[in-house]
Amino acid sequence: MKTIKCVLALFAFGGLLLIGCSDKSQSPVAPDDQTINQPGSLEKKIVREFSGPGDPQEITNPGTTKVINGKTILRGMHNRVLVSVSFKGSGTDLFSGEGDLELNAIIDGAAGVGQWWGTLKLTPKAPEARSGHWNLIWYGKATISPTAWEGGPGWILPLKEFGYGKGGALTGLYCDADVMITAPLDLSWWHGEYHGYIKSLFCYR
Repeated sequence: MKTIKCVLALFAFGGLLLIGCSDKSQSPVAPDDQTINQPGSLEKKIVREFSGPGDPQEITNPGTTKVINGKTILRGMHNRVLVSVSFKGSGTDLFSGEGDLELNAIIDGAAGVGQWWGTLKLTPKAPEARSGHWNLIWYGKATISPTAWEGGPGWILPLKEFGYGKGGALTGLYCDADVMITAPLDLSWWHGEYHGYIKSLFCYR
């Protein structure tokens, strides 16, 4: 009898979830006509796409660099970066701004490959973000290409970058992006191109 009651309780709970977050309440709205999570807004608009560049401005902490068995090990380097994207359609830009990028890597120059990973804390410049910021994680594998950097040899590094908004208007938002990084062979500089989207994790009625 207790087992039957538990099963009935689970079915009842599942029914409440379906009623509270039905297909109708989650139906997408075209991304060209709304802004996500604006104050006082209960819009059903969930996804907005963006693209644009991201570039380093200065190294704020060089971290540590070691060479072990012919491989360069980089840990804890920090760069101040500037991201300037454009969103598809209208609405407030809740992504472009300055951030702190942490870089870690294991680079095998002889083999022409490298593993890179780190974090990005990005603060949008738009006042509508209300002092919120993004906590993002990124990773990727670098390879050498004969035409990667301004038409000459260099590194290409396709990244996956994702994470959540925190504070202000970014609370409840999630970001997912592909970032193509190119750099010269000596890795003295780099350039990134973002293609991604922001979506809301809330289910609006």
